[in-house]
Amino acid sequence: MTDAQGGYATAVPRDSVPVERTWNAESVFPSVEAWEAELEAVHADLPSLSRFAGRLAEAPSVLREALAAREGLSARADRVSVYAYGSRAETWWGANAPRLARAGNLAAWRVPAPACEALTQFAARSM
Repeated sequence: MTDAQGGYATAVPRDSVPVERTWNAESVFPSVEAWEAELEAVHADLPSLSRFAGRLAEAPSVLREALAAREGLSARADRVSVYAYGSRAETWWGANAPRLARAGNLAAWRVPAPACEALTQFAARSM
């Protein structure tokens, strides 16, 4: 970050920044308990994506449904991660180490590049 003169800005202690200019973790989850509940729910929902295993080339509707399911779960996982990585910045490492350890394996779905290309070609032929 640079200041108005183009030089590097100096970090300001968090307690000297007006609260309305700081990040509001409660805008993501109202409490740690709410975050933990959603973290557990996301983990519980991950296996639901397995219903699409080996089926993506069946029909465009299956591919569309799979991508929508993955996108929905991924958005929820992103929100959980934002809270885990961003809350309580002044004590980030200490306060978030347990959260980060629990949230680290939330990748909902990774499709290798060759499979993405094959899916793209299939979708183009089918639409």
